[in-house]
Amino acid sequence: MIDEAFGPLLRRPLPPAQWPSGGVEPSGRRRRSGDVSLSRRHRHHHRHRHHRGTIAADDPRPKLFVFGDDFADNGNVASDPSLGAASRSWRYPFGMSDASHGRKPTGRFSDGLVQSDFLAKIVGHRASPPAYLGDEWDDVLDPAGMNFAFGDSGVMDVPSGVPRLAKQVQQLASLINAGVVDDRDLKGSVALVAYSGNDYSNSTDDDPATK
Repeated sequence: MIDEAFGPLLRRPLPPAQWPSGGVEPSGRRRRSGDVSLSRRHRHHHRHRHHRGTIAADDPRPKLFVFGDDFADNGNVASDPSLGAASRSWRYPFGMSDASHGRKPTGRFSDGLVQSDFLAKIVGHRASPPAYLGDEWDDVLDPAGMNFAFGDSGVMDVPSGVPRLAKQVQQLASLINAGVVDDRDLKGSVALVAYSGNDYSNSTDDDPATK
């Protein structure tokens, strides 16, 4: 299902003009106030070795690949308090009703679970697959899949440092190219694309893309 829906994007490099920073790679920018791109929650760098680990190849549950915004993000946004409201999902009252995670903030933009958690449960997993930018995985694809959703994301204009949909798909493509995700993972997989109203709230009246 993933290959059918996103095949062309997965195989096509993202041009610089579509990078979320507007043509300048995030790692090369000077940090600005509120910029979430240079303050990641994870402390290690995924080297993307080809390593299948000990995950059972005959697991009947489909893998879930999540793309989207606040409604599906389970921890991709950085937790650095200096980012202010951009990192609010890591502070109370977020998580206060989430008994499955100790009633503590987990990077979800909710007092409880988010869409990716509910769909993961429907297809047989305990919770949403781990956040791509989080610490819950290291070069081995989780049996549940991967979550690329990022708070405040959208399809068109996004705040500085926030990966739009095309960039999230390219993050999956990088895992495929590195051998972390292969055909066995994609076969029968499920894709959740969860976007709400950020494209409307981030647009302006003089934006030709919204007319």
